[in-house]
Amino acid sequence: MKIETKKINEVSVVELFDRVDASSSNNLKEMIQGMIDKNEVNLLINLENVSFIDSSGLGTLITCLKSINKAGGHLKIAQPCSNVKSVFDMTRMDRVFEIFDSDEAALKSFGPEAN
Repeated sequence: MKIETKKINEVSVVELFDRVDASSSNNLKEMIQGMIDKNEVNLLINLENVSFIDSSGLGTLITCLKSINKAGGHLKIAQPCSNVKSVFDMTRMDRVFEIFDSDEAALKSFGPEAN
């Protein structure tokens, strides 16, 4: 899995590529924990270029969500492809995560300080 990050005002945008699975989940968890340690606690995870996510990937996202919430921040998901979105729907994780169709909509949801 490839990861790219950028900062848009007070929101860290994390763009993931390829697969989020058992072989890549630990790297993602460590990277996000490092962001939390630097007080980067408003995260937007873009899944537009992720073609597959498994239970390990979902578990990692849940762990990151809990850590960010505990730190007083927010984690939001943007642009999951239809395969990935169906996994969120089937596992009811669409009720746990705020999921947006675009980065712009997700960024607006963070409030005025994020835009």
